[in-house]
Amino acid sequence: MDKPESTLSRRTVIKGAAWSVPVIAVSAAAPAMAASAAPCPTIPDFGGFVWAIPASGQLNPSTGHTGPATVNGVSVAESILDGKTSAGPATVTVTTTLPLVAGTSYTLSFGIMGRFADGNGSPTTSQSLAVSVGGSTIYRASTRTQSDPSIAVIPTGVNWGTSFKPVTVTFTATSTGNIPLVFTFQLPGMPAGWGGSDDIRVSQPALLCP
Repeated sequence: MDKPESTLSRRTVIKGAAWSVPVIAVSAAAPAMAASAAPCPTIPDFGGFVWAIPASGQLNPSTGHTGPATVNGVSVAESILDGKTSAGPATVTVTTTLPLVAGTSYTLSFGIMGRFADGNGSPTTSQSLAVSVGGSTIYRASTRTQSDPSIAVIPTGVNWGTSFKPVTVTFTATSTGNIPLVFTFQLPGMPAGWGGSDDIRVSQPALLCP
């Protein structure tokens, strides 16, 4: 795990067995049956997700708001917590399920923004986001640069509330059924006396189908 940073001011379609199909004589006038594609899943707004606050560790929710919200008419998930009740790490999960078809590629789109914590002169630390589908992580980002180059940097020098960075991630479903889509906010450990963790907002996600 990366060490906390110092002061910054706020603000395969499944293959089945082969079956022997009997030949049935039909009239030449009988129309062919066309297979209809499955509809593209609709993602609910964040108020319809299941929130675990926290999913692990301990938080101090009195210092900020973590949960669904509406900003300028847009549904958002926000994690705004200036402190935790323990020095260890903590997570918040935001979960829904999507009816996916194995072997099909989907594109998930959403917006993201961040804001540095207000430490009031005390050291502060980062916050990260991981997005997973069916238990596989498809996107990771942090409010500060991490040693792993695959972790994107969330823009923080933006107009808090309106300047979302667009994110698009394409993935292929490996299972058919109702598959979990999970946004996980990750807060690293914070020693006693530190001022808080950075903030993250995610805007309403959508799923695009081929």
